[in-house]
Amino acid sequence: MSIPQHPPENTTAHAWADRLAAPMFWLAGFHLIAFAGLIHRAVRWRVTGTEIDIILAVLLGLWPVFAIEAALSFIFRDRRRRVGPALARVLAVILFPPARMGFVHPAVGKMWLPWIGWQIEGKGLLRRLDKAFGLPLLLFALLILPILGIEYIWAETVEESPAFEMVLNVCMALIWVAFAAEFIIKLEASGQPLKYAREKWLDAAIVLLPTLEFILYWWTSASPVARLLRTTRAIAPDQLARMGRIYRLRGLLMKGWHALLALELLARIMGDNPKKRLARLEERIALAQTELVEMEAEAEVVRRVLAVQHPAD
Repeated sequence: MSIPQHPPENTTAHAWADRLAAPMFWLAGFHLIAFAGLIHRAVRWRVTGTEIDIILAVLLGLWPVFAIEAALSFIFRDRRRRVGPALARVLAVILFPPARMGFVHPAVGKMWLPWIGWQIEGKGLLRRLDKAFGLPLLLFALLILPILGIEYIWAETVEESPAFEMVLNVCMALIWVAFAAEFIIKLEASGQPLKYAREKWLDAAIVLLPTLEFILYWWTSASPVARLLRTTRAIAPDQLARMGRIYRLRGLLMKGWHALLALELLARIMGDNPKKRLARLEERIALAQTELVEMEAEAEVVRRVLAVQHPAD
């Protein structure tokens, strides 16, 4: 009776995965920055068509690179692993190329991260990433305080200075990039993306709200009412009311984003109580396990002494 053998690993696919791991990670990061520029600048009335055209050219020009690499990684995947998760990850990269930053490569079954290389997703990696992202993300979250102060206290100055507005937009985009990169990487590193997204709903909302504002802006810009606004001043009251509701909703989305960032800042400063409690429990468990080992060793010594003193027993 022959024993079934697993198919051999594709060493060529592994080699290409090693070569492309770092370039694709940083290229995904660059794509995320360009996307941040789009969703934070396109909604500003001072933005020029040339600026948006350049951003779109970058996004669309890089997309085939991610799509082809993701498709090839699926074709040459490790056949011993489940096809469903691999297909879902490949589709995520094709639909949203920055997802390549947290990509668990189908040919390797691991995710590549800067400075630490290939890693297996799971709680161990997630704990290491929590420590690595802790201080940098706290600093990025702190940036929201002076930015909000400038936006609300010197609102007129910001409106009168396109350069000043551009600086604020860039700062807000960088804050968003930092939180988005952390969320994308940790989502896959957790090993349970859906569960992680539910538990980290605040982080997910911080990433999604500016995107929703951009989608709403794009929808209103493409709507017949918006085109009518650009061509004539004879606007019906109901049309004006509709546009007013939409713009108020956009404003509420951004105010909500600012509030969530403030909550995130407070949470990071105060610390995550469940995490601290878990750390204390794990420390107590480790101490109890050490004491148990010592007591078992001592009990064994006592047994040997009794065996020598009372061999008949």
